Amino acid sequence: MSYTRRGTRRDPKLIVFLIDESTSMLQISAGEPKHRVVDRCVNGAIEQLVTICNRADGVRDYAELAVVGYGGNDRGTPVLRSLLATESGSWTAPLSMVAQMATVQDGRALYVTSSPGGWTPMGAAIRLAGRLVSDWLGQHPDSPAPVIVNITDGVPTDDESPEGPVDVWAEKLPTLSTVDGPCLLINVGAPEAEALDRCVFPTAAELPQVEGTDRLWQMASPLPDELAPRAVRLGLLPQGVTAEGRRLYAHGTDETLLEKIFDFGTEVRPH
Repeated sequence: MSYTRRGTRRDPKLIVFLIDESTSMLQISAGEPKHRVVDRCVNGAIEQLVTICNRADGVRDYAELAVVGYGGNDRGTPVLRSLLATESGSWTAPLSMVAQMATVQDGRALYVTSSPGGWTPMGAAIRLAGRLVSDWLGQHPDSPAPVIVNITDGVPTDDESPEGPVDVWAEKLPTLSTVDGPCLLINVGAPEAEALDRCVFPTAAELPQVEGTDRLWQMASPLPDELAPRAVRLGLLPQGVTAEGRRLYAHGTDETLLEKIFDFGTEVRPH
């Protein structure tokens, strides 16, 4: 069966967060800017990983993380930056190193802070994530399947890139596999003030008629049969639902839903 391997120190799980830092992430949702809700949920997911992987001898490297912000004021020049305080030139960091980066703010562990402004170079972000996964697989062919979680409130603004539109690069991700299965891309809509068209891991027929949702849905990975029961347990899907025709996309989220989706995507299940 695929998507069943546990993260170990020899074979850790790679988790890549891509965070939209476009200007629209400053819009207010539930009384605060959307990017702050996203930051809080990403920090919470990282803290949960640190807690789960903590042992008497310290935090064990059952996972490696990358957190990439994408934005930039020049439409033709995407800005991609690591939101983790990694060593120069490195996008990924083992979990034990990430744990040492934490500061405390209002009683919460703080690992990353996004700074919105500019366009939405999603294509550049997906390309980078693909390269990170591809490079990482050479060292970790027996690891759990890598997961990319892309959080955005818009549509790509770099489709005219000489390197091609985002869809082309998203289609390449399933070719990046470990023995556990192909890399998964989860596309998540940022929180909205009124989530009237909420959908989680929908079929094509369940998509809301909102600009860009069909494209983000098509880019996202199909929901693997093996992971459907976990989605049900977390309350992301109703009882009795199967994975058939469903993709790892969510629209109309709020903070609680983001937390559940991140929990779904970042599961390590250490020994």
